[in-house]
Amino acid sequence: MKAFFRKILRNYKRKADSKLLPFAQNVHDLTSVSPLLPNPTPDMPTLLAGITAYSSALTLAQNRERQQVALKNTAKATLIRLLDELADYVTLVAKGNLDVILVSGFDANKIPGSVTINTPILVFKNGPNPGELITIAENASEAKTIVHEITPFPITEDSKWMSVSSTRRSFTFTGLPIATIYCGRVVSIGSNNQRMVSQIATRVVQ
Repeated sequence: MKAFFRKILRNYKRKADSKLLPFAQNVHDLTSVSPLLPNPTPDMPTLLAGITAYSSALTLAQNRERQQVALKNTAKATLIRLLDELADYVTLVAKGNLDVILVSGFDANKIPGSVTINTPILVFKNGPNPGELITIAENASEAKTIVHEITPFPITEDSKWMSVSSTRRSFTFTGLPIATIYCGRVVSIGSNNQRMVSQIATRVVQ
C-alpha cells in the first residue's frame, strides 16, 4: 500500500484571536526544543517577537478603538506570515514524516477514513499530597490512548520525559522532589497512530 503523505494543515489562518495566540506560543515552545528541527526559519527569537507584538496589540485593542484594532490586525498578519515561513521550513525537513510535523506544534492532515483527533488541552496541577503533580487531558474524547509526560524544567535537547500511557484522561505523578519545577504535556493517540501534542506548562511541586 502506498504510504499516505502527511502535511501541515494551515488552519491557524482561520483561528480566532483567542486561539491563534496560544497556538503560536505552543509552536514556538515545541520547535525551540526539538532536535529534529535545527536552524528553523524564521529563527525562534523572530517568531517570539511576532508573538509578543501580537499579544500586546490584542490587549490594546480590547477597547475596540479603530486605530488599535487596525494595529492588532497588522500584528496578526505578521504573525501568520511568520507561521507560514516556519510551516514551509518544517515541511521541507519533515518530507511527510508525521513525527517531525507534530513536534513542531503544527497540525497535520488526517489519514482518509480515520477519525480526526483534536489537539489536547493540558490541565497541570498539584496533587492532594506532597510531591504529586496531576496531568489532565481535555479536548481528547476521540483519543484511544493518552500519554502523560513530565520532565524537570528547563527543557533542553537532553531532557528525558517521564512518560505514562493510559486510557484515562488524568494521571498523578508521585514521589517528586518538593520545590522542583516540572514541565508537563499530554499526547493524544488515535487510530492509525495519529498523535497530537498539547501545549507545555510548568508547575512547582508542593
